[in-house]
Amino acid sequence: MALGIDHLVPKPDPNASPATLSGIAELLMKLGIGSTVKQLPQSPPIDPTLNKSSALPLYPNNAKIQITKWEFYPPRSVFKDLPGLQMPWPVINVVNKNTSSTPTQGLVGKHTIVIPDTFPSDAEVYTRQDSILKYKGWWKDVQSTRNTELEKNDERYFTIPYKWDAEGEALRVNADAIMGRAKRLYVFVAFKYLDRNMPGNALGVTETCVFFFGSGTPHECGRTRSFLEVQQ
Repeated sequence: MALGIDHLVPKPDPNASPATLSGIAELLMKLGIGSTVKQLPQSPPIDPTLNKSSALPLYPNNAKIQITKWEFYPPRSVFKDLPGLQMPWPVINVVNKNTSSTPTQGLVGKHTIVIPDTFPSDAEVYTRQDSILKYKGWWKDVQSTRNTELEKNDERYFTIPYKWDAEGEALRVNADAIMGRAKRLYVFVAFKYLDRNMPGNALGVTETCVFFFGSGTPHECGRTRSFLEVQQ
């Protein structure tokens, strides 16, 4: 939906200071861009009790979240919902939907990005994905949103980064290297959620990893899967 704010907000200078960029980020938050999903700290705390879980296939009557599209906006491109605003850093929209006839009851997404100097091994990618799944606050966060349902084929998206922080600075500094194929931008995303058919000790999980390398086309990496996480 075009918000038509080009007459309200001047186009930012690509060399603007962090203070100026922070103002842009505050505007995005006020407009609700990317505000539907909570952020994951770069070094999430690990809850030892979550090591005692089993990954089982989702049943046909379970809700299932699927990422349907990655929208990559290079620096100084025009953000689709803000036609008059040029982004001073790369922005990624992660579009997702519920593919099951059973609605979710609580849906929380978390992510982290990595821009390594060297290409990580498969083992390093899996370790990063594991750290997100073992984040300590999953159960509390999902329970806090369980009164919000996502029906079949309903789409949502969140934006990385949705505010000015270390991620925004890292993307701004490394934008030319990513677009010039000198570095890769790795994006790790996981969702956890409930539905009325899941047992009380289980959560639905969807996780994926992609990297961007010189263009807006995502390349798959690591694990891309959905499953039922049952606590033992």
